[in-house]
Amino acid sequence: MTFRHGVSMTSKTSGRRSVSIRSARLVVLSLVLSTALSGCAPSRVAGISRSDGTSPAVALPSASTLTPATVASAPASSAPTTGGAASGSRVAVELAWAESERAFYAAGRLSEPEYPALIASFAPGSPALGRTVAWLIALRDAGVIAPQTYRVGGARVTRLTGSTAWLTGCTYDTGSVYRSTGAPAPGDLGGGASLTASVAVLRHVAGRWLVWSDQTSTPSSSEENGPCHGF
Repeated sequence: MTFRHGVSMTSKTSGRRSVSIRSARLVVLSLVLSTALSGCAPSRVAGISRSDGTSPAVALPSASTLTPATVASAPASSAPTTGGAASGSRVAVELAWAESERAFYAAGRLSEPEYPALIASFAPGSPALGRTVAWLIALRDAGVIAPQTYRVGGARVTRLTGSTAWLTGCTYDTGSVYRSTGAPAPGDLGGGASLTASVAVLRHVAGRWLVWSDQTSTPSSSEENGPCHGF
């Protein structure tokens, strides 16, 4: 299933782990949202990014690289973005999505569901934030962490209107592993290597592009049409 695609499965699991996820979401969501709004500067997770939002396989940072980050709300605009401003905005959107993905992997590797850079990459009130944090809590409680290396890329803005952008992108990872042994985790805990296709919506808030939602799926290969084609 891959570590990345597991987030979309959070609400579909069953049994005791599903109950734990739902309970954790209620307890943690208010905490992480208040953390995100506490007021600090954003932090970029280590990695080499390109202008199209892609990055090569990278090693995740240590806990010593963490710095606080925050987001703030701002009124939305419905005015269309055109010309040079549109080009610059598209690049900013693609980079913002890629940065959020890298922060997600860092949070999973460090077993820190409230990793500041991850929380700061989501728009206030994002429905995806609770699911993401719940998934990371479930993995932490199971002793499972993100894979050491991964790839993020293929980011492409498909629509941009005022303060809202629609984007597609792709990630690849080798699957979650157990922290204690390094052995692959089972599929329902994000184990297994595969591609993950993303269809995301980002919102422009207080001068930054932040993730509002991100729907994922698992292509059969890079030959399949969609966000991961040729990845």
